[in-house]
Amino acid sequence: MDNSETKTTINVKGMTCGHCAQAVEEAALSVDGVSQATVDLGKGQATISGSGFDLDTVIQAISEAGYAASVGE
Repeated sequence: MDNSETKTTINVKGMTCGHCAQAVEEAALSVDGVSQATVDLGKGQATISGSGFDLDTVIQAISEAGYAASVGE
């Protein structure tokens, strides 16, 4: 397992309020290896930090919370 700190920005669609942002943060933090999740509601992005987490699992967790998540180009 990779123990180096990784920081990734994910695009999240469907967030309209602070409660939405909190739900996305909680979904991301529920994934093993994620140590920090910060949501920018205005930009529609979540910045995920941690070590050894699986990005697809993070996207799936956010999607299961009801938001469309993807890695932007």
